[in-house]
Amino acid sequence: MKTLKKLLPMVLVLCLVLSLMAACAKSEDTPAPANTDSSTSETTRPADAAPTADSEENESTAPDESSELPDWKEEDAVDMVFYYFLMNQPDDAGMDRVAEAINKLAMEKLNINVKAKGVQLGEYRTAIPMMIAGGEQLDLFNLLNGPVSYATLMGNNSLQDISELLPVYAPDALELVGDTINAFKDGDAIYGVTNYRNFNANQYVVARKDVLEELGLVDQFYAMTKWSDWEEICQQVLDKTDYYPMGGSKCVIWQAGTSAIWYSDSFDFVTYDTLNEPTNLLRADMDDTTVKFIYEQPETAYTLNMINSWNEKGFIYPETYITDENAQVLLKNGVTFSNVTKSEIGVAENWSSRSGVELLGQMLSDTPVLVTTGQVQMGTLVVPVTAEEPEAAVRFINEIYTNEELLNLIAWGIEGTDYVVNEAGEAAYPNGDSHVSYHNMDYTMGNFFLYLPWEGNGSDYREVCYAENQKAVNSPYLGFQLDGSEYDSYVSALTNVYNEYGPRLNSGLYTEEACEEMIAKMESCGLREYVSGVQEQLDAWLASK
Repeated sequence: MKTLKKLLPMVLVLCLVLSLMAACAKSEDTPAPANTDSSTSETTRPADAAPTADSEENESTAPDESSELPDWKEEDAVDMVFYYFLMNQPDDAGMDRVAEAINKLAMEKLNINVKAKGVQLGEYRTAIPMMIAGGEQLDLFNLLNGPVSYATLMGNNSLQDISELLPVYAPDALELVGDTINAFKDGDAIYGVTNYRNFNANQYVVARKDVLEELGLVDQFYAMTKWSDWEEICQQVLDKTDYYPMGGSKCVIWQAGTSAIWYSDSFDFVTYDTLNEPTNLLRADMDDTTVKFIYEQPETAYTLNMINSWNEKGFIYPETYITDENAQVLLKNGVTFSNVTKSEIGVAENWSSRSGVELLGQMLSDTPVLVTTGQVQMGTLVVPVTAEEPEAAVRFINEIYTNEELLNLIAWGIEGTDYVVNEAGEAAYPNGDSHVSYHNMDYTMGNFFLYLPWEGNGSDYREVCYAENQKAVNSPYLGFQLDGSEYDSYVSALTNVYNEYGPRLNSGLYTEEACEEMIAKMESCGLREYVSGVQEQLDAWLASK
């Protein structure tokens, strides 16, 4: 079946080019995650599970097998371009092998010639907008942040409505994601299909296992109940090793955009919604719909003063406020001992596979962090306006949610070359050697619960994550999407001021004077008007529900 080719008006391309030139890319620390016969493409998930704790249960846990997708086998093959972001940089040969295997599978099952390309994070944020602005064929990709975020791309009119295609070509995916599809709705239109994964995030410390064992601190690490316990461990690491106890890229344990912040020594934190607005400087609490500027809140002052005390003790890598090397890279390069992060269960194993350093993880609090619109949108599969084969793209989306073989290709690469399956049924590096040609992660797109678990997580990891997902708490603002079209100048100016002050404030160089200076500059850039505008839109959205 040949799809109708859609010609983009020149004015749209011009608008996209202008939008790209004006875009301000923001980097965020991310996340971070049953064996079936892939030849059947059977949708699999543990019984009675739901996308989040607040979602309604579906009556069945698998699509009706009697309803078959339209058969393309008898038609000519179509060419489709599929881009996705990579958490690790493969070599060219490794990427080529994976792309060839993806295409072979798609041709055999769907009669679609898929030109797949995995791209490292930094390049991805540039390549996707450039392709759309230039009118190049791009049929499917997954969302990241900054210029490849849902808010930015919707603001640029870069995404296609796929609401009519999903029930026909991706019914399995549509059923699996449940109510989270609402985060991509505009009226009756649907512009993306979210990651189907564990959304129950908590706060963790991840730390080098070898150092903890060498210093005899493993039991003490797992027994921590307050920050002062953690400081005792950091002091020993500082005194007895060459590692800095902690560090990161322009932040330590918190940055603007993180939806939880600390307020006591006892690992207590408040969780809130950042409202998925582009500056990441605002928050709304579960029980208070007032939009607040994050740096004026008492919890922010508490957290940043605590980080300051750590910096004064020598716990923080001195270049944290300027480095672009994220926490995993610093761990891998032997610079730091640990990191505090918001993530899901299995974070230590996932970070170990990315960094090549064996890490231990300790949950600091069992209070779940709110599931927010921004969290749901990360990794979402979308069809851009430049797609020449939207039907093929949506059909391939369905495969990404139902085909275990395809998912393992995207995450772990070629079996026997990039990974092996060990006796426990886990994916693992061949002979324990992490120097492979291709290695990604299992939480970047599609059906998280169909990937092979990585070594150390356990063969029942997916079932455990399913159970954890039932504890997730949806934000009352899930689905709110700011229309930022009239605030572009505010966003750009506020972001520039934040980039001047934020990294230092978040990395142990906080002072009230510097914070007040930042706020004064932001006020001159329209901070109060921007907050008022976001509040007005949030109030209208709440009233419409």
